[in-house]
Amino acid sequence: MLKINNVLLFVWILLVSVIKVSSSLELIVNSASTYIYTLQCGDSFPNACKNIPDAIDYYVSYTSTPENSGANLVLKLADGDYLAKGNSFDYVGSGGIEITTYSASSPSVNILGDEFVEPFIKSDDNSKVILVVSNIGFSNFNEIAFSFTSSGENDKSSVVFNNCKFSNGNGNFGFKGAASSSKAFNSIKFYQTTFKNVFIDSNLVDFEGYRIIFDQSKVLQSSLGKELISEDDVSISIDGSSFNDVIITGVGFISISDDDKLQITNSQFTKVRSSGSVSNLFSILGNSVQALFENNVFTDIDIELLLALNAKAQFKGNQISITQPITKSLLIVDSSEIEFDSNEINYPKVAKSIDCTDSTITFTDNTGTNYLDEAVCNRCDFTYNTNKFCTTPTPTPSSTSTTSSTTSSTPSSTTSSTPSSTTSSTTSSTPSSTTSSTPTTTSSSPSPSTTSDTTTGTHPNSAIESKSISYSFLGFILLVVAIFNI
Repeated sequence: MLKINNVLLFVWILLVSVIKVSSSLELIVNSASTYIYTLQCGDSFPNACKNIPDAIDYYVSYTSTPENSGANLVLKLADGDYLAKGNSFDYVGSGGIEITTYSASSPSVNILGDEFVEPFIKSDDNSKVILVVSNIGFSNFNEIAFSFTSSGENDKSSVVFNNCKFSNGNGNFGFKGAASSSKAFNSIKFYQTTFKNVFIDSNLVDFEGYRIIFDQSKVLQSSLGKELISEDDVSISIDGSSFNDVIITGVGFISISDDDKLQITNSQFTKVRSSGSVSNLFSILGNSVQALFENNVFTDIDIELLLALNAKAQFKGNQISITQPITKSLLIVDSSEIEFDSNEINYPKVAKSIDCTDSTITFTDNTGTNYLDEAVCNRCDFTYNTNKFCTTPTPTPSSTSTTSSTTSSTPSSTTSSTPSSTTSSTTSSTPSSTTSSTPTTTSSSPSPSTTSDTTTGTHPNSAIESKSISYSFLGFILLVVAIFNI
């Protein structure tokens, strides 16, 4: 009997713990509320809180007791317009906060950022943040919508914007987060969220050390002063999203560097263009950067598709359809490995469609009327549907081989700054006038030519004369040995 009682006691404690952990406080907010209160509000529609800060104040009081500590907060906003100036708040509490609509069937809640110059939601006390914002519209914001400092490693902070709409954002509008040491546990996610008519001066999303996720979201008819996403130590995932009629002036629409990861799948990029002199759709720069582009559609983009430096990228199953040639090159690749596998590529036949230096680029099983074979390569391994080739730039005087007047006490080699064809450093009016123990090579491949190890003088026959002296000396030594043996 005692054993049964102990089991029942354990089950009761477990249930109480579960109920406590999963408990939440639901409060209703109505900007048109006439309810008079001192602190407690929001438990019913007639008793609705007049603004979000009042609801937060009551939540702080509610969770100050031991039995309610750690409770989550659910704010349900009644239909209508809410001025950001009177509804902004600092994130507080150890539980999560969800902001959604009171009427799920007709969500028409708008938060207006007119004349507001501070972040709408912020956390600067290093607290863990669990925030979900659903079905809310944000418009006319000129300042950061969300800003906070992470509490450090493994804090599992998470921010989600679900089915939200951001429109008419200007100036410094965006989302910013301070450094976090563990992107495996920290993330900001945009799910079925739309940005439209956003004209800003900086990055839209600027989080360091976070997973940044766009899932079935859109950026439409907007202009970005810098990039959509740009920060260090991030992991970016974009799936099922679309970007249409977007202008950028930064280094790239998405820019990553130094051990960052980028994965873009099932998304559309249409009429993304640049208003500056240097812009790329994707800039992957730095050590060990990895990027995957799979099953996407790129249509009439007017900037370089990819700028890669010391990185790895794979394009698989994409549709690339561009009617007008890019001003510079479709691909600019340096010290990187790039793979194109099973894509449909339609691109005009123009010179320098690919600018490649010290890299490996492989095209396999691609279709379409593509003319990407017009590549300029400097020491590149370029494979196009099993054929290896590359166009070599015209040599410049500073990069051509040295003349026959060049002498050296060590084996001479000519290494061009560009992969141009070079000849032996010892030349004459006819090919046969250059004699050596090893034939001189003349190459059109990226590898620079080298001269013979035995070329030591300026005379065309100096190599043969040196050999003759060597053979005479060897004969003399053999003669002396024979005499002594006698």
